[in-house]
Amino acid sequence: MIYNSYYLYIIICENDNYYIGITTDPIKCFKQHKKGVFKYTRANRPLRMRIFGKIDKLGYSPHIKREFLSLSRREKRRLFRSAIPLESHKWENISGIIT
Repeated sequence: MIYNSYYLYIIICENDNYYIGITTDPIKCFKQHKKGVFKYTRANRPLRMRIFGKIDKLGYSPHIKREFLSLSRREKRRLFRSAIPLESHKWENISGIIT
């Protein structure tokens, strides 16, 4: 399936670390992470993915990643828990845009 929006996603890995990224197809992206296509999740097996929201411009990506990386572990955990589970498909109807 092809989506017309960019989705901000968060993955929790087996080493209890978080990975953040942006994709247009969350389902395909998580499958790629599980297959080890991406360097970080090849070394740190992904367990679950959640969708945090939509962004309207891909150019926001470095800013958003920097903000996420500056969060404490507790704040990252809280953010992960508040995000929408990939398997629920409720993320497909997100209307708000992260700016």
